[in-house]
Amino acid sequence: MERTLFPSPWIAIAELVLAWAGVIAVGSALGVLLLGLQAPDDLAASLAARLPWLLTLQAVVFGVPGIVLARRRLAHDGQRPLSPALRVALYGVGGGLAAFGASILVSLILRALGVVVEEQEWARQVLSEPRSILVVAPWVVLIVPLSEELFFRGYVFRFATERAGLLAGLGVSSLLFGISHFNLPGLPVYFVIGLVLAAAYRRTSSLAAPVLAHVTHNALVLLTNLIAIRELS
Repeated sequence: MERTLFPSPWIAIAELVLAWAGVIAVGSALGVLLLGLQAPDDLAASLAARLPWLLTLQAVVFGVPGIVLARRRLAHDGQRPLSPALRVALYGVGGGLAAFGASILVSLILRALGVVVEEQEWARQVLSEPRSILVVAPWVVLIVPLSEELFFRGYVFRFATERAGLLAGLGVSSLLFGISHFNLPGLPVYFVIGLVLAAAYRRTSSLAAPVLAHVTHNALVLLTNLIAIRELS
């Protein structure tokens, strides 16, 4: 008889939420130490100026627990076989394009409903200048996608799916992914992106697929901002 670690899927989901809350708490505490005490008017400028360091911190805070928790809490018996590399690449790039298109569509729907989705002030500062975009590009395009996928798809999605079913895996991983961006109006946008990334992983059983999809999505975001700046100048 298969050994069951949890009597109820709700306990597994509660554990995921607690793990996520712990990661956010540790990251927030370390971020405060890195930034120091800042007045609200100076906070956006400080975030923008120290963004590479903060993104490195974020990568460690999400990536390390993602690896450790996945190794400790996930059963590997009966795991679905990995898809061929070409299939992974297609789902990765296709998933990134789908996530980018879906984010635009959801943003337009929200705008039609009177909800304007905007990035935080510090993000707008970074995305307003080509030089600052190029400075943070390695983190935004490579490091952040890898670390976030290790945690949200490599651990949260897999664990929730294993213990509570596919719908729980999709919903919980996408919701926690969205909340982690701390942008309440944009929560539906990030939630849909999370769904696409989880679907890419589900269809391939390879974490490389959502990582590549996340890389593609973030690269498109930076590229469209660079094009918009060039057209306005």
